[in-house]
Amino acid sequence: MEKKSELTVRDSTRGICLLLEEKNIEFCLVASKYSDIKMDEIAGIFNISQSQVVKCVLGKDCSDTLHAMLVPQDSIVRLKQARRESKCAFQLLNKEELGSYNITEGAVSPLKLVADCLNVKFYMDESLFDNKLVGLSSGDPRAAIALNPLAVARFLNAKPCNIAKPVCLTQLRRE
Repeated sequence: MEKKSELTVRDSTRGICLLLEEKNIEFCLVASKYSDIKMDEIAGIFNISQSQVVKCVLGKDCSDTLHAMLVPQDSIVRLKQARRESKCAFQLLNKEELGSYNITEGAVSPLKLVADCLNVKFYMDESLFDNKLVGLSSGDPRAAIALNPLAVARFLNAKPCNIAKPVCLTQLRRE
């Protein structure tokens, strides 16, 4: 996998790249100089399907532990199942709460959560492991990263589980 990088990425994205390189994890980084990369554009950038683009949904429990649920872009989180997997009740974070962690809505990067040393438990939908490559947000709205889903799971110490429900993308846009 060829690494691509431009000087336009934020320092936090450079930190993620350094962490991945330290762990000898192959990845591909693509950055845009001028505009934000939308989640549905990641598939075209890396020539992968929408079900290979990972969205990260965050929740927080009463002990301030974050719970990150990684599911395909064309799916929604089965919240009851995710809570069952976590063995605790947690609430999804709203835009303001995401901001308090310096996280941009729509650019939630599980890799950045690790780089920022936040207290996070990760849950990764099993369907993502059916792919050789998945695309993720880098945490910078202008950059995206692609890597092997097994490498993602190992890096994050993510628990594989069945927490996604596939839906039609037009249905997601209406919600």
